[in-house]
Amino acid sequence: MGLLRRVDVLTDSSGNFTSEEVFRGTVEAIEVKIGTLSTPDIDITDGVYGTSLLSVNGVAANTLYRPGIQLQDDSGAGIAGAYASPPIFGTLKVVVTGAGNAKSGTIDLLFSR
Repeated sequence: MGLLRRVDVLTDSSGNFTSEEVFRGTVEAIEVKIGTLSTPDIDITDGVYGTSLLSVNGVAANTLYRPGIQLQDDSGAGIAGAYASPPIFGTLKVVVTGAGNAKSGTIDLLFSR
């Protein structure tokens, strides 16, 4: 059974929002519920290790994403065509920009431990 982490987005007067919190788990899916956000750019990363889960621009509707990272062989080289859900070992960092003054929406992450 998956677990759900919700990030409530409320932009500042510049149309930006940043959140960073301790997070450990494997992210299976990310749902963006646009609410009143005005075509935001969204970046979600592991704030400690820099693993990118999502980097999208101009999101205009509710959307479901399935992030993946390339698997590696025992020498650390990428394996062509082999992907898995990204594990996060540090912090979950969510950055929303260009979304409009005092706008709101939500970002839900389905994850496992």
